[in-house]
Amino acid sequence: ETSVNITFSEPLEPATVTAQNLTCSGPQGPVAGTMSMTENNSRIVFRPTAPLIPNTTYTFSISTNIKDLAGYALETPVTFSFTSLDTLPPALPAAAVITATIPDEGQTTISATQGTAGVHDTVTIINQTQELSIPALVNPDGSFSTSIDAEIMDDIVISITDQAGNQTIVAIEQFRNPDGSTVIGPEGGQLFVAGFTVECSTTPSIYLNAAAPLPPGTADTAHGIVARVVPAYGSAALAVVDTAKVIDGRFATSSPPCPGIKDRIGRYAMFLNEDQRMAMNLALVSMVAPGAHHSILEILIEEGMLQHYAKLYGFVASFNGSASEETLLDFYRKMFGFYTSFDTTAAGGVGEALAPIYQQICMPVPANEPLKVVIRDSETAELIDYWDVEPITPYEHATIFYTDRFDTKPPTVIGISPINHVLDGYHKKITLRFSESIDTMALLGSAEGIYLTPEEQDDIKYTGVWQLQEGNTVLVFETNKQLPLGQNFLLHLGEVKDINGNAYVDPPLHIATYQPHIIFPSAEHRITRQTIAASLNVPIDQIPNNLWFSDVDFATRNPHESYDGRWHARLVAVAGGELKPQDHSLLTFDVTNPYNPRVDGGFQTDSRYIQRGVRFLENVNLIPREGSWANPQFWTRRLLYYNRKEPAIRLTIDPETAPYPEEYDRWVARHCREEDGGCGVINGGCGDIAVTTVDNTTYSYLWAYDITAHNEIRWMSSRLLSDNGPTRSYEAPAGIGTPFGLTALRPQLSDDQRL
Repeated sequence: ETSVNITFSEPLEPATVTAQNLTCSGPQGPVAGTMSMTENNSRIVFRPTAPLIPNTTYTFSISTNIKDLAGYALETPVTFSFTSLDTLPPALPAAAVITATIPDEGQTTISATQGTAGVHDTVTIINQTQELSIPALVNPDGSFSTSIDAEIMDDIVISITDQAGNQTIVAIEQFRNPDGSTVIGPEGGQLFVAGFTVECSTTPSIYLNAAAPLPPGTADTAHGIVARVVPAYGSAALAVVDTAKVIDGRFATSSPPCPGIKDRIGRYAMFLNEDQRMAMNLALVSMVAPGAHHSILEILIEEGMLQHYAKLYGFVASFNGSASEETLLDFYRKMFGFYTSFDTTAAGGVGEALAPIYQQICMPVPANEPLKVVIRDSETAELIDYWDVEPITPYEHATIFYTDRFDTKPPTVIGISPINHVLDGYHKKITLRFSESIDTMALLGSAEGIYLTPEEQDDIKYTGVWQLQEGNTVLVFETNKQLPLGQNFLLHLGEVKDINGNAYVDPPLHIATYQPHIIFPSAEHRITRQTIAASLNVPIDQIPNNLWFSDVDFATRNPHESYDGRWHARLVAVAGGELKPQDHSLLTFDVTNPYNPRVDGGFQTDSRYIQRGVRFLENVNLIPREGSWANPQFWTRRLLYYNRKEPAIRLTIDPETAPYPEEYDRWVARHCREEDGGCGVINGGCGDIAVTTVDNTTYSYLWAYDITAHNEIRWMSSRLLSDNGPTRSYEAPAGIGTPFGLTALRPQLSDDQRL
């Protein structure tokens, strides 16, 4: 199966996700396929109808007609390319190809294809380590096959001698089985490799996902790693950037916690080891073991790199190497031809120089074993520094940190959040990532530290509180006072220094604050007495003459909780002022589209009372009192479905009237899957309630209305709050009461009670 997954920063408007707005093309023109949306409509999955041409470059284009739920369009078109996997079947074996299987029970099988030797040549297999030799019978086509005693660390050569006595020596470079399995460490194992290339038009702001088909018979619990091809010691090496595991039947990247794939241009390989799991990682990260209980992790850095920061994650794995350090180092050089290098550069383009940046590294290591971390120069292999790391508990991590003591370069900002530099209701803090660690004492000892000033107004300063995180490479700043809205500011970092005393020298950063603006009413959409009457299908004289609202309340359902993976919002409002007896003065609105709200329900309340406040209680479970003050029969027949894992995800369903069957069915299918634990059901007494506070010169009340069915609002119950009547015939406090507000309190409950 082939698919292209595109993840957006927020849910999209499905109507804009069309074949005209998202296109895939190849050397033969447009690629036909189907599109689906997942992750609450924030991810588009494109699946080609026909298989892609192997090892071919395709281009995917996204137009600016793609919009979010609020109607905002993609700012600029996006185009990216990818190369399909090379799935062409292999050709017939080439002539003179020699292979040696991984030693099994002390033996390896040496095989050669046609044309390797002459019919009259003498072929001898020699185990130089064990000083053994065995002749091989040459077939008429020049092929041969035989077995010899061998272990993984042994050196095997083949001697081919012709009739004239001329000898050719062929060394066995690597053990490999016919199914592609190859040696990955002193203990052997199964290795599956899938290679791919990343080419992005811009540097990704989040890690990229990749997946490859699994070999037949691979277990769902198989693990592996993702490594990038980088230069080290003057040749190609592998830098581990991510872990990999089986996801949805495919071998896929699995960040976090690792930093993942974030390169604009890069070559990668995914390594799968099903039999020995993380034992493969031990080989790939160049673990060298002087004894049975110690390992050395080598980290390579480029010249001029000021800082290196890594997290070592302990996995449930063991390493029982017993050979000497020198032997194992030689083994890795011979079997792999590389050491693992942590590449600390970002590709600036083909043929361009690589600029050093800060990067966090994630590396799987043996659990519960001491580690020795060695820092070397990535070109010369010169030892820079080393230190010991205490054993790491499985699935926990230890942090190591290295800084160049001869650093003379100033720190720079390499990342900022919010990424658009705009503070709003969701982003009140400024988070800066620096190229190296910041000196805490330099900030504490400064008079002003970090502050904001309005552009062109240096005399006004907004100071605040700051915090350093992640080895002092991340700074979080928040002002003490709320910033004025809709203005531009400068963030001054003049007191920031690295731990070697080098001061920040770049210009102040530009920051802005968001200015809310009215999106409704507009010239096209507004609510009037006429539009309300038309929506409710009632005469206009049943709408208050002087239409204004004394109070409103609302309830929202986020995409994770809704039936269709989209935001939904309802608003309830009570009309203020004097009312006519027939006025619909309790109104509900569907405000899912904030640009065009619509009235979806109304009720004629008692015009003798002034309506003060209203509260919207969504999907509550309670039993109203019966009698002349209530009519709860329609209420008590309902069912409250709730997700067992997340009881806050719930929905009221009326089994008799079922006014919205499609919504009910889609919600149950989405949230009540058996594999996720299913749903629980509470019988009776549930729905959506609007509670209002009303009063006149005689009485004050709480009134409750059932607003579950949008087009059928019904009075439920009332509660007398004060009695100023002449006979005082009710059990309520005496006097005139004016309830201006209402607050709904929920008790503290355990997780299984929180319904």
